[in-house]
Amino acid sequence: MLGAALQPEHFELYLGIGLGIAIAMTMVFFDSPPHHIERWRQGAEGEQATAMALRPLVGGGWTLVHDVETGHGNLDHILVGPPGVFLLETKKLHGAMTVDRGVLSVRWREDPTDGYDNAQLAPRMRGRAAELSAELRSQGIDRVWVQPTVVLWGVFEQRSIQSNGVAWIDGRNLAAVLLARPTTLTPDRISDATSALERWLNGTTQNGPRCVSAARAGQRTPPR
Repeated sequence: MLGAALQPEHFELYLGIGLGIAIAMTMVFFDSPPHHIERWRQGAEGEQATAMALRPLVGGGWTLVHDVETGHGNLDHILVGPPGVFLLETKKLHGAMTVDRGVLSVRWREDPTDGYDNAQLAPRMRGRAAELSAELRSQGIDRVWVQPTVVLWGVFEQRSIQSNGVAWIDGRNLAAVLLARPTTLTPDRISDATSALERWLNGTTQNGPRCVSAARAGQRTPPR
């Protein structure tokens, strides 16, 4: 401590200041969770917000399943209703978000020239939706198409667009956007799709049991 060295008569004062700074820095360090824990918490909060936004649809008879573990990846939400079957992934992000040709761009509000682009999300969602379609077909429902959907929580002024085969929807408008979609499934087809989904979740196929599980929103286990 330079002050204590130059003014030894005030050593105790400088020592106290130094200890105070050290204690404050220690408290900040321990109060800040590791990045992966903070990222998980932010993701969990987004998924809970999506579940809340979809409650009016569930109350209207739609089927909603949260947090489906397939053994080779997690599916945030699966939704079945009159407009069809939807696979939803939630993203709660800081910054201003835009989508162009399937690329999600995030720009910091403090510096709009800085940020990042995510070009992998759209093809990943299309792949997972195709896999889910195949699983439902294996459960006896034919010609089922699953709409990959990304729910964005944050600043997303485009609100709702279809880009590169994926629906991108602002979480605050989610229920209204889905309700406004045209009906594509008859009541019988909705029942068939829901039953196929339940059989898949229960892990039954013609070839025996499979490892599939689902949980309610908010019950995810934090990463170790």
